[in-house]
Amino acid sequence: LGVYNTIPSIDWQVLSIVNSNIIQQQLNDIMNSFIFAMTIGGVLIILASLFFSRVFSQSVEKLKNGTIELQKGNYDYRIEIHRNDEFGQLSNAFNEMAMKLKESYDKLKNTTNELLMNNDQLQEMNIELEASYEQLQATTDQLNESETKYRVLIENMHDMVFVIDSEFKVTFVNDQVEKILGYKKEYFMAKDIKSLEHVCEGISDWGRSTKTTENYNKSQVVKFKSKDGKIILFEINSKDIYENQQFIGIQGVARDVTKRVQMEKEILKRNRELLTINKISMTLNNTMELKSMLQNCVDDISSMLEIPLCSIRLLEENNNLELMGYAGQLSHSIINRGISLDDDVMGEVIRTGEIIEFNVNDREFITPFNKNVLESDVANYSKIFPLKVRGNIVGTLTVSTKEQFSESDTSIITSLCNAIATNIENINLYQNLKKNYIKTIKTLAAAVEAKDKYTQGHSLRVSKYAVMIAEHANLSKEFCEEIEVAGILHDIGKIGISDQILTKPGKLTELEYKLITEHPMIGNRILRNVGFSEIIMNALKYHHKRYDLKGYPYYENIDELPIEACIIGVADAFDAMTSSRAYKTAMTFNDAIQELKGNKGTQFHPKIVDAMIEIFNKDEEVLREIALTKTVAS
Repeated sequence: LGVYNTIPSIDWQVLSIVNSNIIQQQLNDIMNSFIFAMTIGGVLIILASLFFSRVFSQSVEKLKNGTIELQKGNYDYRIEIHRNDEFGQLSNAFNEMAMKLKESYDKLKNTTNELLMNNDQLQEMNIELEASYEQLQATTDQLNESETKYRVLIENMHDMVFVIDSEFKVTFVNDQVEKILGYKKEYFMAKDIKSLEHVCEGISDWGRSTKTTENYNKSQVVKFKSKDGKIILFEINSKDIYENQQFIGIQGVARDVTKRVQMEKEILKRNRELLTINKISMTLNNTMELKSMLQNCVDDISSMLEIPLCSIRLLEENNNLELMGYAGQLSHSIINRGISLDDDVMGEVIRTGEIIEFNVNDREFITPFNKNVLESDVANYSKIFPLKVRGNIVGTLTVSTKEQFSESDTSIITSLCNAIATNIENINLYQNLKKNYIKTIKTLAAAVEAKDKYTQGHSLRVSKYAVMIAEHANLSKEFCEEIEVAGILHDIGKIGISDQILTKPGKLTELEYKLITEHPMIGNRILRNVGFSEIIMNALKYHHKRYDLKGYPYYENIDELPIEACIIGVADAFDAMTSSRAYKTAMTFNDAIQELKGNKGTQFHPKIVDAMIEIFNKDEEVLREIALTKTVAS
C-alpha cells in the first residue's frame, strides 16, 4: 500500500509504502475491540438515562417554558431553579439574558419611538423639500427659458447690445455689430474704448463721463463710422451698473437712427419752408405799401431760410433795376443804387426770364455788384430768380449762400417769387385804383365847391389836416387812408343845397340854416349804397356833432361821438376859421388855435385839440402850405 503525503511549506511529496496484509490484520483487531466497547457503553447509557431523566425533566420543563415566554415577548419572565449544578447556572444565565433582553427591548422601543418621531419630521421635511425642489425646478426651468429667450432676443434684435467693464473694456457685443458696422464682434472684445475712436466719435469721453453718479442713465445720439467709411447715427441708451456701491461697468443698447434723424431734419426743413411760405403769405396780405411789403419778404426769407443775403430789385421805366429790399448777414455788401440791365447778370435774367445760378469761380458772372458778396467767407453761391407775372418780368430776387442750392430750396424760393410777383401786380393795381378812386371823390368834392369860390380847396385842406391829426395820434395806416377820403367827402351833401343859400353873403334865415344842417344826412343818403366804410360814413354824418353830443343832425342820438367825426370836426372848424368867406374874413392861425382851446371838452374832443396844437407848434409851416390849397381836382 502506497500513500502520498505533501509538505506544503516546501512543496514536496512523500511516498510511504507498507505491507497491506499487516494493515488488514490490525484493522480487524481494532474493529472487534470497538464493537465490544460500544455494546457495554450502550447498556450503561440506557441505565444512566433512565436514572437521570426524572431528575432533569423538571428543570428542562422550566427552561422550555422560559424560552416560550421569551418568544412571546415576555421579557419580565424569570426561571426559579436554585441549584448549584449546570441547571442552576443555566437558570441564572437565562434570567440574566431575559433582563438584558428587557433592557435592550426598552432601549429599542425608545429608540424606535424616537425614530418614528424623527421619521415623521423627516417625512414633513421631505414633503417640504419636494415642494422646494419642484419650485426650484420650476424656477430653473423659467430661468432656462428666460435665458433662452434673452439669448434669442439678443441674437436676433436689430439693435447693438454691449457691455463695458469697470476698466472700460468691451466684454460683450452682440452679432448685430457685424451687420451694421461690418466689424466682427471679436474685433471689439477686450478692447479699451479709447482704441475705438475711429469707430465711434467721442466714445472715450462718453464712456468715462458716465462714471460720476450711481444709477446714471444716459441717452444720446452718437456718430459711428462703419468699416466701409459710412457714417451711421446711433441712439445709445446706457446705464451704469453698481454692486455694493462700486462701479462695475456699463450696459447699453445702440439703435441705428440715421434714417430717423434724416427724416426729422427733412420734416423740420419742410416745416420751416411751410412756416416761411405762410409767414410771407401773411406779409403779402398785411400791407398794400409796395416797398414795405418787399422789405418784409426779404427779412422773412433771410431769417427763416438762414440765407446770408436776400435782395429784391424792381424794373423801373428807365430800365434800371432799383433796390426795393435787402436783408441778411451780408446786407452791408449790397450796392444801394439802380443797376442797368447791361451792367449785371440780372439783366440776362430779365431778358430771358430764366433762373441763373453761379459761384465765385464763374468769372463771366462776377460784376462789381456781386463781387464783394461772392468773395466773402459767408457766401460763395448766388442764384437770381425772375419775378414774373402774366408773362411780364417785373424784377429779380437774388439769394446768396455758402453752399450750393438744393432742389428743395430752389422750389420754395420759386414759389415765393411767383407769390411776390403776383402781389406786386396787385399792389400796383390797387395803387392805380386808389389813385383813380381819389380822383373820383375829389371830382365830386370839386363839384360842390365849384358853387362857391370861397370854399374851393376846403375839402382837400380838411382831408390833409385830418390825416396829420390821425398820424400824430399814431392811428393805423388804414385809418389814416379812410380819414383822408372822409375829409374830401365830408361836405358832399351840400350838392343838394341851393346855390343861393350856400353863397348868400348875409345872415341866413332860420329855414335856410335848417336846410344847411341837412347836408350831413343828404351826403349819407347819396353815398350809403356806394359801399364806403363805417369810418367814412360816421365822419360824413357826425362831423358837425359836438363832443358834448350837441349840434346837428339833431335827431341822431348817439352815446359817444366816433373818433373819426371828432377829427374831421376839428379839421373842418380850423379850416373854416382860417379861410375867408363872403360873410367874414379869415382868422389868424394863432386865433384859430385859441378858439379850439376855448371850446376844448365841449365842442371839440380834448385830445384831438391837443394834437392840433402840437402839430401847429411843430409844423406850422406845413399847415400854412396846406392853407394855400385852392382846388381839390388833380
